[in-house]
Amino acid sequence: MNDMKIETIGVNNCNEVVENDVNITTRKVFTIECKDIILREFQLEDLDAIYMLTLQKEITEFFPDWIATKEKRREWLMKYELKENNEFIESVPNVLNIKRHTLRLGIILRETNELIGWISSGLKDELPPPNRLKW
Repeated sequence: MNDMKIETIGVNNCNEVVENDVNITTRKVFTIECKDIILREFQLEDLDAIYMLTLQKEITEFFPDWIATKEKRREWLMKYELKENNEFIESVPNVLNIKRHTLRLGIILRETNELIGWISSGLKDELPPPNRLKW
């Protein structure tokens, strides 16, 4: 784990967007840098990559309700993922509030800067134990 460092870099430009009653304040983007990958908060610019990933058979097989149009995926990204990530980061100083929030991070291939997947904190209540991890 010596190759890992945690730092915040860049400005999340999509935080300035107000759409569908979503108001996200501008702040630095949370990232975790590793040797070959970077974990970072979703950005609006990730829409195309997220959309293409959610169409893959490996995703649709386990999450058939994720099949959606690109417009719907954009709505979910704006209304839920970006908004809820911001709520998670804002709740960090008050640890008791973290339990009700989820953090979603894109997995970025450092070499190409390509979003190749995602991870999420929290539990997926719809899955039976021990498979309750989200996504």
